[in-house]
Parts: sequence; structure tokens; C-alpha cells
Amino acid sequence: MTLDPVNGTIAGTPAGTSPATTYTVTAANAAGLTSATVQIAVTTAGSGSYQILNCPEAFQEHSDWCGMACCSCILAYLGNPQSQCTLVNYAEGIGYACQGSEIDDFFWGDPIANINIPSCMGPLPSETGVLANFGFPTTGHYTALTFAEIQSEIAANRPFIILWAVPLTSGSSHLLVGMSWDTRNGGQEVYIMNPAPGMGIMKVSYDYACANDGFLFFGSIVGPYWWDRTITVNP
Repeated sequence: MTLDPVNGTIAGTPAGTSPATTYTVTAANAAGLTSATVQIAVTTAGSGSYQILNCPEAFQEHSDWCGMACCSCILAYLGNPQSQCTLVNYAEGIGYACQGSEIDDFFWGDPIANINIPSCMGPLPSETGVLANFGFPTTGHYTALTFAEIQSEIAANRPFIILWAVPLTSGSSHLLVGMSWDTRNGGQEVYIMNPAPGMGIMKVSYDYACANDGFLFFGSIVGPYWWDRTITVNP
């Protein structure tokens, strides 16, 4: 098996089985170094398989920034890391989203800092417009990906954005990053990066990703949600 030194993708065919083992991976550049752990198990043939992209967690820095956190996560994985402040400033054509380097200049819910990106797809302000500007054009889909489509995107090293929508009467939505598929437990599972504070990378069933009763957010259940739209990175 191999670890791609550029994007961190683990790939290859193992020579034999191995119990779940935790490995430490360290990346370094001129700015310093950082380490993360990854757990790998090799199971027998016929018991399922998986592929996980090594996407970083990115928690939204303000209350309407879930989409910008997702863009930050994907851009970092694809090799062009950008701060959420930079992305919001570009999306809205402003320069004051963070008033400099401190995100704490604004409180959670501040109407000035928390610029709302009203549509994930289409012209600016949108997540598709942001990702294209920073080097990665995308395609928007008015549907969820099938499990086979998820496998194809992950095999091509392309994380994708999921839009969870609630009933149209509320007009609410939440954006997440899809980053894996997994069939080792006998079913269809995926890893998602939920940028809501306290959530992060989660392993859930494919059915849960498509429709669920909501998630805990600052002590309250937000939802229910269903997978309504998808943004994929173009080949």
C-alpha cells in the first residue's frame, strides 16, 4: 500500500490481512510540521472494502459559514488552502469579513461577519463560484449521489459537497463534505465532514446521509434533513 506524499491518499492492494493499527503521519514544509493519526485494518476478501480521502476537518468560524468551511476543507485537500475569511471576502466582494486576522472580532450570529451565502450553486456568491475562482471548477447536481457515484468520485480523489435541506417552509440548509465510502460492515457507509462546531468527521450510513432526523447543534436538534443537492469537482 502507498501514501501519496502530495494529497495524503492511501491506495494500493495489501499483501495480507492486518488488525486495526494506528499510524502517525507527519507532513512538513517551510512553515513547520504537523501530525495526524489514521487507523488502517486489512480484512479478508469478501468482507467489504473502503476508500477514505484524508480531508482535514474545517469547523465553520461563524454561524452562516458552513459552505465556506466546506470550500476551505476541499481546497486544502486539493492543494490550495485558503482561510474562510478569504473565501467569504471573495464571495461577497468585500474586505471586512474578519477585520484582519482575528476571527473573534465578531461574535457568533453577528449580521456583518456572518455573511450568508444564499445559493450553493450558480454565480457568486456561491460555493461553486468560490471553488472555481481558486482553481477547481465544479458541477452542481440537483440530487444526491448514488453510492456507486460516491465510489467513483472518491476513486478519482475528489471530495464533494453535500447540501442537507429541511422542509422548504423553513428555507434552511447545511453543507458538508463527502470524503469516503465503506462496505466493511456489510452495509453502505460514508464519512462526512460536518463543519458545525463539535461535529467534524463522522461515519454514517448512506441512508443517514440521504435523510436523517437532524444533528445536535449548540444543545438543540437541527433538522430533519435530506440530501438535496451535490457539488462535485470537475475532472
